[in-house]
Amino acid sequence: MDNITAVPPLSTKTMTEHDREIYNIINEITRFDNEEEDVPLSLLKMSMHYKMSARKTTH
Repeated sequence: MDNITAVPPLSTKTMTEHDREIYNIINEITRFDNEEEDVPLSLLKMSMHYKMSARKTTH
């Protein structure tokens, strides 16, 4: 048999604090990603209008 040493489990309190920290970090990253993707519809329409105008003047 292998020489395996049993390792006692970490306390549940430490794990919950650690899990909470990870959860908060994931939430912050996700929130920033979502905020960057949120573009007002009017801004998209304006951008599309300028692109279409530029095409009409070049063709």
